[in-house]
Amino acid sequence: MAALTILGGLFATSAPALTIIPTFGATGGASAFSAGDIACINSVISLYQNTFTDPITVNITFNNVNTGLGQSSTSIFSTSYGNIHTRLIADATSTDDTAALAALAASAPVSDATSVTLSEANGKALGFSFGAGQDSTIGLNAGLCFNQHTAAAAAANPSRYDLFAVASHELDEALGTISGVGGASLFSADFYRYNGNSTGTLSGGRSFTTSTSVHAWFSINGTTALDEYNQFNHQPGDYGDWVVHSPNQVQDYAGTPGQLADPNVELRLLDVVGFNRAIVPEPSSLALLTLGALAFARRRKTGKSA
Repeated sequence: MAALTILGGLFATSAPALTIIPTFGATGGASAFSAGDIACINSVISLYQNTFTDPITVNITFNNVNTGLGQSSTSIFSTSYGNIHTRLIADATSTDDTAALAALAASAPVSDATSVTLSEANGKALGFSFGAGQDSTIGLNAGLCFNQHTAAAAAANPSRYDLFAVASHELDEALGTISGVGGASLFSADFYRYNGNSTGTLSGGRSFTTSTSVHAWFSINGTTALDEYNQFNHQPGDYGDWVVHSPNQVQDYAGTPGQLADPNVELRLLDVVGFNRAIVPEPSSLALLTLGALAFARRRKTGKSA
């Protein structure tokens, strides 16, 4: 029994984790979310909380709405590029962070940018402090969606959208994937927006323009294009969204009915703007850890009975 207690202790360590506190409501005459809707949204929250280890609390209101598909209103703040650059250096934990910082200079990547704007949630991840109010309000039109994130549910609802994907899209923006293109201020995600061509060959220069004569790409190192931004079909999407893919991706500017989508590249973008991704041990490392723990437990057991 003592050996089992020791073995349990070896696996009882816990890392800091992002905490997202949801409040559920409805606006515009929409009905309240169903229990299935809330369960789906909570599963999205769990995914992000398990992905990032920043010891911060983000307060988000989720409202059921009856217009559009998804929308968000997020609290933002501005500071100098130098301040953000310094904090990104201090916050770096991943290989993507290292590559991103190698492509960032001490001066702003867009020469006429006078400041950098961030969501409050992004600011919290970089060590800024704010009040206890709501960091973002997200509207989701659950009436247009299916709330079981399964292939069977997608096949059974060919004209409806994946609520899991819609909620992930809006949560990405609340946390920090929004763009300042079309405005006067550079957002943190715009550090990694590069000019390129239609096939993803990058020119090396940053893209902070509304011009449709260029293709804008998300890249961490300025060499490898990871996803194309919505440069040509801005309405009804945002410049911080991707183009529409097949199969669709979470941050596409328009949803695709009857399809599932899970966050992927979007999580890498959140990583390089200041969130810290959890490190998942390789399966071989887990096996070695387990064998080592069992051997240790057996030694303790043998010693006790001697």
